[in-house]
Amino acid sequence: MGVVPTRKSKGMLWVVCGTGRSVGKTSLCQQLCRVLPSSIYAKLGHHPPKTGKQQNYFRSEQDVIAFVEKHQQTHRHVVVEAHTETLRRRAHFVVFLDGIPLNGNRRKDASELRAQADLRVGPNASVRKWKGVLRKRLSPHALREAVCDALAESQRHLLTPQLGVRSKLFFVAGDRHVFGSGLASLLESIDRCQRLANAAREDGISYRRAWNLLRNAETHTGRPLVTCRTGGAGGGQTRLSAHGRNMLAVYRRLSNEVAAYADRRFKLHFHGKEKKHAAR
Repeated sequence: MGVVPTRKSKGMLWVVCGTGRSVGKTSLCQQLCRVLPSSIYAKLGHHPPKTGKQQNYFRSEQDVIAFVEKHQQTHRHVVVEAHTETLRRRAHFVVFLDGIPLNGNRRKDASELRAQADLRVGPNASVRKWKGVLRKRLSPHALREAVCDALAESQRHLLTPQLGVRSKLFFVAGDRHVFGSGLASLLESIDRCQRLANAAREDGISYRRAWNLLRNAETHTGRPLVTCRTGGAGGGQTRLSAHGRNMLAVYRRLSNEVAAYADRRFKLHFHGKEKKHAAR
């Protein structure tokens, strides 16, 4: 059980996770930081950070843990957007957003995250349950009410999602699809695991499927995406080549830019027309 931090104790750690992408984790973290006194926010992610967006953005678990340990000495609350078990074990509160993720791609560990969460936002969650959990660890009463208001606002967005647009980007060579979101995710997993078999398992695909994705892209681009080393004391390793790393970076950057452009145009054409009709 956590305790209310004093000046001599460490700040409270809040970990926000969810079923997948685009369920509102970042928005909730920012809202919590607005109501929690002396708070700071960080995010652990695998994609390159968006330009001008999140400052305290980390791509390694060790870096975000170091950030948390440092700022728990100087802040009363540290809010982290992450799914890692190490941070969840250390947290005073784990908040789980039980929504429908982008493209319906739910995390394989979503059920485990839901079961282990202290505060769940989504279907069948209630303010009464939140207050019961918060009352044991957080004071004063006004602060608990403010946190419940933030959770309730997040729940409203989850249960009444706004109409939006989603875009999908892939690279082609002639008329052949050679690089898309699946291969990008695999390359990121390879970069973390440095073993193709482990990366495939992490992405929930077979080793054969992973190998075929790589071979297809390399055949049609004419350059290797990974380099392999066999044998040795630690076994074989698979690493991203310079070309593979560049392809991944360009893909992620373009994906973010295309998604942002599509969102802007959707708001202009759809919401703009709705406003014109409402004004008539």
